[in-house]
Amino acid sequence: MGILQAGACFARVLCPICVTNIYATLGTWATFGFMTGVMVIILILFVVFYSRLIPYQYEDAAPNATRY
Repeated sequence: MGILQAGACFARVLCPICVTNIYATLGTWATFGFMTGVMVIILILFVVFYSRLIPYQYEDAAPNATRY
């Protein structure tokens, strides 16, 4: 979880700077292409690592308690 939060903080700092520079130098289509490329990379990583995801297991405080 900490790695995800660190990555999100890193993205919040650097992405506006990168996107602004790409837009200023190359224009709208390059900016859209960059953002599309980032999303494609993220989706590919998600598909590759999907089988390794493990759902969170709650520890029961009471053995017969139902959780809603």
